[in-house]
Amino acid sequence: MNITETILKNLSAGELQQLACEILSRENREWSTMSQMGGCEGGFRTRKGTPDMWCVDKNNNYICIQATADSAKGKLYKDVCKAVDVLLSLGKNEGAVCISFLNFDPNLEEIQDCKNYCEKHKCKYKFYNNRIVAKIIDTKYPEIKIKFLELNKNEDIIEIQLMYDSFQEQIEYITNKIEWIDKDNKYIALSIMELAKNSFEHGNASKVNLIVKENSIKIKDNGTEFNILTYKGKHKMHGGGKYTLEFFLDKYKDKVSYNYQYINSENVISFDFNKKIKCDLIVDDECSIDIPKTNYLEAKKVDYIFNIPQHCSIVRLKVTYKFMMLSDFGYIINKLIRSIPHNYKIEISISKEESEFIRGYLEEVCKLEDGRVSLKEIN
Repeated sequence: MNITETILKNLSAGELQQLACEILSRENREWSTMSQMGGCEGGFRTRKGTPDMWCVDKNNNYICIQATADSAKGKLYKDVCKAVDVLLSLGKNEGAVCISFLNFDPNLEEIQDCKNYCEKHKCKYKFYNNRIVAKIIDTKYPEIKIKFLELNKNEDIIEIQLMYDSFQEQIEYITNKIEWIDKDNKYIALSIMELAKNSFEHGNASKVNLIVKENSIKIKDNGTEFNILTYKGKHKMHGGGKYTLEFFLDKYKDKVSYNYQYINSENVISFDFNKKIKCDLIVDDECSIDIPKTNYLEAKKVDYIFNIPQHCSIVRLKVTYKFMMLSDFGYIINKLIRSIPHNYKIEISISKEESEFIRGYLEEVCKLEDGRVSLKEIN
C-alpha cells in the first residue's frame, strides 16, 4: 500500500465524494456537469441523498455515483441497490451506469452481487477501489494530491491510522507537511517510526493512530500495556529503536516535554513542543548587547537569560530594527526588558536613521517603565 492509498483510506465520506467528482469529471469529459445530491455546499460534509452524484453521458444515459467510505459488510451493495431503485422509479434504468467510488478494497462477492443486481435491471456496474483511484492520481493527476490529499484534518487536528505495511511512508509524509516541525531534523519522524514499529511488532497492536496538533504529537495504540518512555511493561524495546528514542529525547530536552498514560486499554504517548528554549545573552564589557534578530513567533518560545558583568549597573540594548515589523519588535523589546533583573537600569540605543520611525514608540515604552528605561540616539 503506497502513501496515496493510505491517505485515501483516511478520507471522510465528504472528502471522498468531492474527490470522486473531480476525478470522474476529468476521466469522462463527455459527461454533463455533475450534480451532487449527497454533498453540502462549501464543505466536506455529506447529507442524505441517493445517488451521491449523477449526470448524463453523451447518449443521455444516466450515470449514478455512490462514494462509499464505509467498508462495513453489505454497505456497498445497499448503496448500489438504492441507486438502481431510484433509476427504476424514474424509468431511467436501461443503459444507465452505476459507479461505486471507494477508498477501500471491497469484497469480491459483494462486487459480484452489485453487478448482478444492476444487470438484472438492465444497468451497467463499475467500481473504483482504493488501488485504482490511487493509481489514477499518481499517474495522471498528481496535482490532486495537493488539493484533496493534504491530510485528514479536523480544525487544527490531524489524525491518521497508521498501516503496518506503510507506516514509514505515512509518517514521513505527515511530518513533512507540518510547518512547526523542523524540516532539517529527521529525528522526530524516525522516533515516531520506531514507536509505531514497536507497537505493531512487540506490542501486537492492531491499531496505531498518529495525532498531531499545533506543537504536540500523540501516538495511541491498542497493544499490550507498555510505558515506552521508561521501558516498563509486558514487552521490551531495545536496540536501534531504544537508541533512536533516547537520542531524540536528549536532543530535544530543552524543547519537548513528554508523557505516557494507559487509558481505556490504549497506550498513549504524548510529546509537547511548547517547552521554552533557554537563550543565554552575553552582555559585553561595555555593558551593551545587540537585540537578537528574531520574530514574534520565535521569541514566544524563548526564555532570555542575561549574563551581565559585575561592574555593570546599566544594560544597553542596541537596536537593529531593519526589516522587523513594529508589532514584532514591540513584543521582543518588552520581553527583553522584563528578562533583565530589575536592579539594572536599561538604555535603548537607536540610530538617527531608525529614530524617525520608532522613537515615538520607544518613548512610550520608557514612560511605562517609570524611569528604569531611557532612550539614547546614536550616530
